[in-house]
Amino acid sequence: SSGINAEYGGQFNNNNVCEMCAEGTYSLGGTDACTACPDGQTSDSGAKSADACFVARACAWGDAHLCDRETGCTFGCESDYCWSQCDAICPRTNNDGCHG
Repeated sequence: SSGINAEYGGQFNNNNVCEMCAEGTYSLGGTDACTACPDGQTSDSGAKSADACFVARACAWGDAHLCDRETGCTFGCESDYCWSQCDAICPRTNNDGCHG
């Protein structure tokens, strides 16, 4: 067949259209469906393997600020600095510490 192949991880083939896997699922690529994370676990959308599944943690400060579901840490950025509830854990950034 000459259809589109969802060859990249985190995607699946839906009627010849590559779509991202939903939260709570993952795909190694090349499939027509995403696989559910193990019971009690979730993932961010577009997860590429079972290793991306995690147990979601409640956010101690509720939903008033951004929160990383994997660590349960609330975080945010102001005009020239970033902060974190969890001693310099900055989810989804590649720096050491939340100090801008």
